[in-house]
Amino acid sequence: MGPPAVPTATPKPPIEFSFTRFESDPVIVAGAPNISGEAGIIVDVTQREVLYAKQPHKQMLIASTTKIMTAMVALDHAPIDRVFVVPPEATRIDPDNTVMGLATGEQLSLEELLYGLMLNSGNDAAEAIAYGVGGGGAAGRARFIGWMNEKAATLQLRNTRFANPSGLDDPAHYSSPYDLAVMGTALLGYPDLRTIVRTPRKIIESSKVPGRVHGWFGPVNLNSLLTSYRGAIGLKPGYTEDAGYTLVAAAERDGRTMVSVTLNSRRHFSDCAQLMDFGFRRASQLATSG
Repeated sequence: MGPPAVPTATPKPPIEFSFTRFESDPVIVAGAPNISGEAGIIVDVTQREVLYAKQPHKQMLIASTTKIMTAMVALDHAPIDRVFVVPPEATRIDPDNTVMGLATGEQLSLEELLYGLMLNSGNDAAEAIAYGVGGGGAAGRARFIGWMNEKAATLQLRNTRFANPSGLDDPAHYSSPYDLAVMGTALLGYPDLRTIVRTPRKIIESSKVPGRVHGWFGPVNLNSLLTSYRGAIGLKPGYTEDAGYTLVAAAERDGRTMVSVTLNSRRHFSDCAQLMDFGFRRASQLATSG
């Protein structure tokens, strides 16, 4: 049985960031931060402008920043209150990987799974979402990953491809700093996800209600910028041995929103903090100069 039909949303204009001023103004490069990441970017979401970039279109492993797309696709195809049964496949996760702690047969809402997905980066939550939203079984999981790639095409992400819903390393699974900045910006347009990614911790009480039986969960947000960076509003860190540390971060100050990305970093939180400091400073300079 396939997934229930979900009304198709009205298409939105693609999210695009201009490189024009960055490419023409050497002052930007001269004052840019020296990040440890192999590649990165800072974009002014409000003005749709790239303020600085380092190898912005390089195709790279992205680890759990993948889950930004997983979360959006889930809400594109299922209501947030729909309840899913955790399949055994979702619990067969390498113990060395981050998990929400799901058990086979538990019944959780999509919202609860999204907290486990986006806060403590549960790979089991990613698989439960893919199997459940996709309609069940291996075919459902494959369908969900297909939707991830379809959405990447809709967002005009030219250097992005997904092979799984969690971000585990795969040569056929990659993105770029620019594409991730677009994905992060798109996620901010989902009010439910915007709330989830800025939540420090979520307590999900155990339940014995028929049709909603599950244990207790207390996912903690792995994004330390939420407590260390003024104006931080998310988004998603990640790590694998091959991808290194990755992060898509967002912050708001004085009515302006910034999204920063660092890939294959040694200091992903400080990289994105430096990029956003530069972004807010540069945006203020540009506003003053007209």
